[in-house]
Amino acid sequence: MKFLLKFVEKNKYADDVMRGSLYMNSLSYFWRVNYGEPLGASNSDRYDLFEGTYLSLNKEDIGLEKDFADVIGPNPIVRLSAYQYINLFSAYHAEYNIQSRELTAPKMDKMNEFGKLVVVIINEAEFRYRVRKAAEKLDYDCIFGDVNYHAANDRGKPVSGNMLHLIREDEIDINEVASEKNLIEHYDCFDKGDKHAYQREWRICINRHNEEISPYRLEIGSISDIAFVVSVEMLYPALFDWLGRITAENPLIYLPNFDGTVTRETFKNNVYKLRPNKGYLLTTIM
Repeated sequence: MKFLLKFVEKNKYADDVMRGSLYMNSLSYFWRVNYGEPLGASNSDRYDLFEGTYLSLNKEDIGLEKDFADVIGPNPIVRLSAYQYINLFSAYHAEYNIQSRELTAPKMDKMNEFGKLVVVIINEAEFRYRVRKAAEKLDYDCIFGDVNYHAANDRGKPVSGNMLHLIREDEIDINEVASEKNLIEHYDCFDKGDKHAYQREWRICINRHNEEISPYRLEIGSISDIAFVVSVEMLYPALFDWLGRITAENPLIYLPNFDGTVTRETFKNNVYKLRPNKGYLLTTIM
């Protein structure tokens, strides 16, 4: 069985989640948050230049000078500009095997920067239902599911070592650098680099069909009947106390990996329409 862990920094934030007031930053927030802070600094691992990845390209066929192309490691990435307008709610996707009593949950030294309190959402199916219902009422595109993590690669070959990420300063027309000839892979807002894999992120993505980049609150109603709050220090005792009383899973509950008010492909296409054909080119040198 799976369940969600939402790490928060303050009691007020935990109360908000329990009231069903889901605070959602814009995706572009993560392009800038704590940029330049040293590893291990508060929130340093929330920064992700590659959020909103759209395409990966063959580095030898995007118009770069050969000397520069030779020092690029992984495939160049196109980040979709329109993803800046969507809003995100993220949680850790924990898992418990009732037969083996094996628990997959975060290591506290890794997740501490995300908050000192945890909202444990014990009924994921009902939580999904309430999120979908709220989004449908507002006529928003909504999709939720697990993030897919990808290792850096050069045309399918793994790449490792020290890396320096670069972003072209000016916005590009995507069709000027991308074509069927040099396209390697399609991505969307559920794809991230594997340096973040320890987060086991499950996320809600909302498209409000406008060009705002402000935070947003999705109001889904109280979840106090399907969640509880615990401190990080007491998370594992609280989980084992709750899980120890569960003897079987409900065989009638099936949760698809991705679900929402629209399909994943429709969500991506509708976001694209907010700022068609515009993006940023990101490269990595070794």
